Amino acid sequence: MNPMKLPPLNALRVFVAAAEHLSFTRAANALHLTQGAVSRHVQTLEEFYGTSLFIRQARGLALTAEGEALVKPARDAFQLLHEASEMLRLRQSGLRVRIPPTPAMRWVLPNLPDFQTRYPEYTLHLITQLIHDKPFNRAEYDLAIIGMPRPEVYTDMRIECICREKLVPVCSPSLLVGPHPLRPRRICNTTPCCIPGGIRMYGIAG
Repeated sequence: MNPMKLPPLNALRVFVAAAEHLSFTRAANALHLTQGAVSRHVQTLEEFYGTSLFIRQARGLALTAEGEALVKPARDAFQLLHEASEMLRLRQSGLRVRIPPTPAMRWVLPNLPDFQTRYPEYTLHLITQLIHDKPFNRAEYDLAIIGMPRPEVYTDMRIECICREKLVPVCSPSLLVGPHPLRPRRICNTTPCCIPGGIRMYGIAG
């Protein structure tokens, strides 16, 4: 394949800005260049094509027929280049997710191929942690999948409920008999507490 003979891209970018503003001065302000620099870039492009792209008028600029034919394809090309660049940039940035080990293994990992098919621009990085006992740290992860008994207190975050957890008490049948039988109904109607304290509270041990 023969290499394509392309115009100087920086000059082409300046031409698009000048065509949008129909003014070298306003194009220069938009691109943070001097008016003379804009004029030289346009002259370079006109020399490349061997034709005038603008008609210089007392009140501003007007596009020639050649300029009109060039401006839309040039603008579209820069837009496609911008979109491709953004897509590539997103591919390099991973999405960091904090999640407990069990849902990571049983839910996220089995669905990971489908996620990557739907959102190929993201690379998923899982941060597994069993206990969520620290405030949300934006420096360490981008989102967290955690259990929240009182989500309403986190007013500075966007929270989406993806499922509700149902806790069921399970114990050995021997704990339901004896001098201090365990009462499952009492456990169900009590706010959960830490396991060691709960064992002592209900007279199971100690």
